[in-house]
Amino acid sequence: MSKENLKPFIIIFALIILCAILARFVGGGETLAEYASKHPDKAYGTTTEAVSDDISDP
Repeated sequence: MSKENLKPFIIIFALIILCAILARFVGGGETLAEYASKHPDKAYGTTTEAVSDDISDP
C-alpha cells in the first residue's frame, strides 16, 4: 500500500479512537448494568398499551 492509500484508513482509525474516548468521558463511563442498578425505576419500568378486543373481519 502506498502512503496515498493508507492516509484515509489512518484518518478513519483516528476518528474512531477519538469518538470512543469522547463517548467514555461524556457518558461518564457508565455501563448499562450500572445505569440499571442506579435507576431501577427507569430501567425496568413498563408501559401500558391500549389493547382492543374488537376483531374486524376484512
